[in-house]
Amino acid sequence: MKGIKHMMTIAFVLFTIGLFCSCNGQTGEVLIPVRKADKEGFVNTNGEVVVPIEYDQVGYFYEDLARVFKDGKGGFINMEGELAIPLDYDYVGDFSEGLACVRMNRKYGFINTDGELVVPLKYDYVGNFSEGFAWVRMNDRYGFVNSKGEVVISLDNNIEVAYEEGHPGIHGGFSDGLAPVYHEEDGYGFINTKGEIVVPLQYDYVFAFSEGLAKVRKDGKWGFVNTEGKEVIPLEFEYNSEYYSYNLNEIGTGFKNGLAKVYKDGKWGFINTKGKVVVPIEYDYAYDFCEGLAGVIRSVGEDVQYGFINTNGRVAVPFTSEYTVQSDFHNGLALVTNSKAGFINTDGEIVVPFEYDYASDFKNGLAQVRSDGKYGFINTSGEIVVPLEYERTFFDKWDTMKSQWR
Repeated sequence: MKGIKHMMTIAFVLFTIGLFCSCNGQTGEVLIPVRKADKEGFVNTNGEVVVPIEYDQVGYFYEDLARVFKDGKGGFINMEGELAIPLDYDYVGDFSEGLACVRMNRKYGFINTDGELVVPLKYDYVGNFSEGFAWVRMNDRYGFVNSKGEVVISLDNNIEVAYEEGHPGIHGGFSDGLAPVYHEEDGYGFINTKGEIVVPLQYDYVFAFSEGLAKVRKDGKWGFVNTEGKEVIPLEFEYNSEYYSYNLNEIGTGFKNGLAKVYKDGKWGFINTKGKVVVPIEYDYAYDFCEGLAGVIRSVGEDVQYGFINTNGRVAVPFTSEYTVQSDFHNGLALVTNSKAGFINTDGEIVVPFEYDYASDFKNGLAQVRSDGKYGFINTSGEIVVPLEYERTFFDKWDTMKSQWR
């Protein structure tokens, strides 16, 4: 377990990696948020400054707009770096489905991409739009509004929208036509877009629907329900409380590409949407599948070994104890560490040497790296394309997700 705990600690630190823009809904050129001398701006993939490094904080581009903050006020810039929506608000969130939450005088509302206020600034708290609805709270009452600002669902006094700040698996919004709700005495369940309870309020915890199924917990056991509220995969799986306390996203929040990782009797494996075990529950830990491969960990005596399996459960990248697997494959490369960070390809060959103090996953052909306290970006050949001269980007992955429910 010593090796597992060591891996877990590193993985949690590396989980807070900066995401850059085009993976978040940007449609054109990739722009990378950077920080220098306590100010932030954007550079392109050639390392050229495109948006001046003059803001106190910048976000990522969502729907071709990025939030920026200066002197305590927030607004949005476009891909040319022009101020598209003035710095008028005390807080602004990211755009989702053409709308972004804004706050002024402690009240929230929503604006469109033209900066027009379409949902009045009157709510105490809001969530992002998802499947045409956003949850809102006012005077401790919860409900949902549509994109016109009309209240379409009003929840009873004792029912709340179920969300957990910073956690993508329970964000309070609709997915597959259902949204999680909570009653203090009865527990968690789901409502449909008419506000009707479809999944009974009887569970200790739930995650958002994914691929038609939602992971639910009752009496310490996990299983899955369908969109009709039927328990189609029995509540027989457990959760690793050690991982749960460190990283909510790594306990397995649901199905991805037809597979979900599960934990039972101290081991991890994968099931399909029928509940059939397709990858034996025999590993000390398993990452999610990405690009057809999943990182897994096993113990052989005192030796902790890392490798990758395919969706049939066959070993695709041989097990080794020479490095620690830190993430899934992205753009054909996986992040691994051996006191320093580097990358391997799908043949297990080291293609980026172990020479960095920190590295993120690859996104759009680039990965953030750090050496001697400075950050830059490399391409999939390991070449430095953005010089290592910047401070760490202010927004990290968790901060980006948290911002969506403030």
